[in-house]
Amino acid sequence: MKKRFAIIVAVLTLALSAPPDASGQWMEVNTPLYVQIQCFAASDSALFAGTTGGMFRSTDSGFNWSYANLGLYYSKLVTTLIVTGAGNSTMVLAGTDSGIYRSTNFGILWTRMSNGLTNDTVNALAQINNGITNILFAGTNNGLFRSTDSGGSWIAANFGLTDSSISCFTTTRQDIFAGITHQFPSRGASFYRSTDEGMSWTGIDTSLLAGGIISMTIGGTFVSPILYAGTYASTVCSSTNGGFVWKFIGNTPAEYPSSLLVHGDTLFVAFGVIGFTADNGTNWSIVEDDIANVNPVNALMMADSYFFAGAKSGIWRASWGIKSAVELTSPTTSHFTTYPNPFSQSTTINFTTPESGVATVAIVNILGATVARIFSGELDAGTHTFTWDARGLPAGMYECIVHMNGRLERSAMVVN
Repeated sequence: MKKRFAIIVAVLTLALSAPPDASGQWMEVNTPLYVQIQCFAASDSALFAGTTGGMFRSTDSGFNWSYANLGLYYSKLVTTLIVTGAGNSTMVLAGTDSGIYRSTNFGILWTRMSNGLTNDTVNALAQINNGITNILFAGTNNGLFRSTDSGGSWIAANFGLTDSSISCFTTTRQDIFAGITHQFPSRGASFYRSTDEGMSWTGIDTSLLAGGIISMTIGGTFVSPILYAGTYASTVCSSTNGGFVWKFIGNTPAEYPSSLLVHGDTLFVAFGVIGFTADNGTNWSIVEDDIANVNPVNALMMADSYFFAGAKSGIWRASWGIKSAVELTSPTTSHFTTYPNPFSQSTTINFTTPESGVATVAIVNILGATVARIFSGELDAGTHTFTWDARGLPAGMYECIVHMNGRLERSAMVVN
């Protein structure tokens, strides 16, 4: 289940520049109700959205969406999409809960292409091109698979992997990177890289990614790429050396980072609302406007000069500019205290909210990992009191994080 979350960093004071007109405002576009958006993809002629209710397609820059399920007879859940080729050679591949499907006519008809797969639950798709062959990759709940014939057949490519549940991919022109959802945490790394077109994999074990990876993307430049990973420990991390060393850049105490998107120098993260940073995590802001009230945002895409957000309630669109982004400087709470502090067993958390709204209260450790979720739900205006029992946790520095109405507040605590 993809969940809502909030990003916490040391300083939250960045606002994204935007044009002065109202074109950055978000609007909900015409999509059928009661489907949750899981993923997006864009071709030259159409946009695609994978949902809990099948496939949707748009040919008018995402303003109107219609069902595109012909051939998807057994699949209700579309979890991942990629587009290969261009023009008349365009192919769209969809990973679903019943295998892989391919369309060669921009989503009008789908054909099942699961020959060789030993697990039909497909979580991730990716591609690299070696200049001769376009190589496709499929990550499933039981292994990683590789295709050199446009998805016509798949061969297991698990050499070097110690866990078989693949959650996500990202690629450079030559290398491919895989994220793991741990079925057996003791088996090793959450992050793997391949420099030989997926024939073998090398795991990189780091405590920052130990909870497993839910999302990945790549930014920077061809010469100096930056890898980004969202983890099941509710953190966002980055690497500037191909994944060998990772840096914590953001904490997500209430929810998981379900989707990452890079546009220029800016990293966007879907976490119920949408957060962004233009300086590799030194400063963060949260996109406001009507999209801030959508619950939850799961998927992001930039296409046809629009920014798309896929949510539980449908698809939202904004023209590029995001003028609705705001600085996170206004306090959520006042009189934010923890007592006793320092403490050895438990402490009482007190704060006053000037207005009602949806709030999350969480505890994070010095590495940015969430160690306790104290509260998630509606709070009335007024004073609120919670107790955190820290018994069983190691001594050290912790922070209490309150996220409410698009604002963040934090208080340091010490466990003796």
